[in-house]
Amino acid sequence: MEHGSWKYIGAPADADSVLSVGGINPWTGLHTSFSSYGPTADHRLKPNLSAFGHVMGYSPGIGVHETQGTSFSSPLVAGFAACVWQSDTTLTNMELFKKLEESANLHPYFDYAHGYGVPQATYFTEPVKWDRGKRNFYTR
Repeated sequence: MEHGSWKYIGAPADADSVLSVGGINPWTGLHTSFSSYGPTADHRLKPNLSAFGHVMGYSPGIGVHETQGTSFSSPLVAGFAACVWQSDTTLTNMELFKKLEESANLHPYFDYAHGYGVPQATYFTEPVKWDRGKRNFYTR
């Protein structure tokens, strides 16, 4: 498929229980040209989240160069999701799915290029606070 010849998200990324990740350009913070747009054929929000889709890589014979693709965006979010899940192993997969969406920088708003935006670690790492009345620690 020629670069830029597709426009809309297709299977399997358009499934309702699949966390779809769009690519953004790290220099602009906006949708990048190779990343597909939502909505799905039945008008659901996709992509769910976004992450950088441009990276500096190394290839033999080429050396260091920029390369791109949502094949970089998705693993970034997958790694982030694994860290979040490790911090609360009681979450079901769909609870984690929703929390990742809620953590994103555009939530509660979305668009069909960025979804809810880029997930934010600070959503999950708020400082622990001391509850003087109960004499214990709590979060949120």
